[in-house]
Amino acid sequence: RAAVRGLGLKRPSGLHDALRLALEDGDEEVREVACEVLGNLGDAEAARVLTGALADTSFRVRRAACEALGRSGDAGCIPALCGLLKDSDTPARDAAFEALWRVCQRTGRTVYLKDLE
Repeated sequence: RAAVRGLGLKRPSGLHDALRLALEDGDEEVREVACEVLGNLGDAEAARVLTGALADTSFRVRRAACEALGRSGDAGCIPALCGLLKDSDTPARDAAFEALWRVCQRTGRTVYLKDLE
């Protein structure tokens, strides 16, 4: 975990690839921290990587990915967040809803009921 946080502070070249690998780590806490670091980067590539983390087996990682995407304000993640509103885990669903709200606030986009189907 500390190594992943350190990468985020140093921002070396290849950071997105390193964080993508961290999202495949067996330790859910490492994957959770990778989501946080990606969210702090706030760029389109980080948002694409985070969108993939929405399918993680751990609800904690899915929740961390939602929170990071909400901070990013990237409208490209809206369909994936809408899909997570059907998650079986309540905290992950709540995080997806909050992230959608934040992204819509930042981008001026609107999510319609048909988008949730």
